[in-house]
Amino acid sequence: MQHQPLELLVRSPAQRHRDLRLSAEPAWTVRRLKTELRRLLGLGGLPRDTGADA
Repeated sequence: MQHQPLELLVRSPAQRHRDLRLSAEPAWTVRRLKTELRRLLGLGGLPRDTGADA
């Protein structure tokens, strides 16, 4: 069975950052999503490890 990419709309509270639309694979972890968001927003560094990326 082939998994289709998920289309995500990521909105920022108080419009701190612009809204982003991106495609994510169903197998992505929270860490992978955070990494992609940082790349798209031009923010460096690795996301903090919150233990929520299982």
